[in-house]
This record gives sequence, structure tokens and C-alpha cells, in this order.
Amino acid sequence: MVGISKRGTRAVGLNLLPHYSKEYYSQWRIFGPHTFSKVCGKGRETMTADWTVYEYEFDMFRGTLSLCRSDILASYSSHVQNAIVESLLLHTRMLADILLSTGSEADAVSLKTLLPGFVPTRLEELKRLYGTRRDVGSPCWMLNKWLAHSTNVRADSFDYVPMMDKLRPAINSCLDEIEGERSNRARTRAVAE
Repeated sequence: MVGISKRGTRAVGLNLLPHYSKEYYSQWRIFGPHTFSKVCGKGRETMTADWTVYEYEFDMFRGTLSLCRSDILASYSSHVQNAIVESLLLHTRMLADILLSTGSEADAVSLKTLLPGFVPTRLEELKRLYGTRRDVGSPCWMLNKWLAHSTNVRADSFDYVPMMDKLRPAINSCLDEIEGERSNRARTRAVAE
């Protein structure tokens, strides 16, 4: 199993290597809000509801963060350690995009669409800390250049701990406030009905 979501999303096969057998594919499953383009169809299936995407990123961020404790991470092989750290970094990047509403595509999930008008207390701090893809050395730049894209600025190793130590408190604070605001809005809707 590649990933686990606690929020009841479904498993979908992940075809990464077309030259392997169907039996090989059956062992690769990923849990989450993923839909894939139809191979011979007319276009792309739509992503599930925005909150499902947010919840998946939330769960994966918190889950992989807990696996990155040195006593837990050290119990895995170096390949699995790298996969866990890269997963944490990927989900950090995804959450930052959601929280900072940086997606420019029409289908981008963002805090602005999830909770219109709501601004977590530490969102501006997160924006300042995270930076942009053009801010050389910022976490956004590092995640793009060293994780998400094949670039020639990569090194054979990098210590992401200082970056995550800087981002983690602001991200966690925003996530906690979002959960509180979401609960408040749900209660308000329930009372109004």
C-alpha cells in the first residue's frame, strides 16, 4: 500500500510502468482523492470534492510528519526513508498551495474557495516564510527545484529539517484554525436549518 487516508476515500489502481503485467499493477494501490484520465476516453474525469482533496493533504501531511521522527524513520531502509521524507515535502507543498491559494487553474483547490472570507491568524506569516518560486532559497523555491522538478540545482542529499522546522508551526496553526472554522460554520448551518 502506498498511502492510507483515514477519511474513507477509495483505492484506485496506479499504472506507472506499462510494460509490467496486470498482476504487478494490482499490488500498487493509492488511497486518496485521485481520479485519472481515461486512457481512450474524451478527456479527464473530474477531481472529487475540494474538501476531500484538502482532507487527504491534511492527513498525509500529519501522517508523514509523524513518520519523520528520527526514531521511527531510522527503522526503515534508506529508500523508504527518502520516500517518506519526499512524501512529507510533497504534501507540505500541496498544503501550502491550498492555504496560500496560489493555484491559478480553474480547478485548483484553495482556502479562498473552501472557507470564503476566512483568514487564519498565521497565514501571512506562512506566506512570508514559504516565499515564491522566484525567491531563490525560499522553501517554495527549494521544493520546486529540489523535489518537484528535475533540475540541475539538485544535490545528492539535502537536510530539509531546518526548512520544515520553520514552516511546521505556521502550517499546523493554520490547519487547526481551519478545522475550528469549518466546525463553527457547520454548526451555524445546522442551527439555521
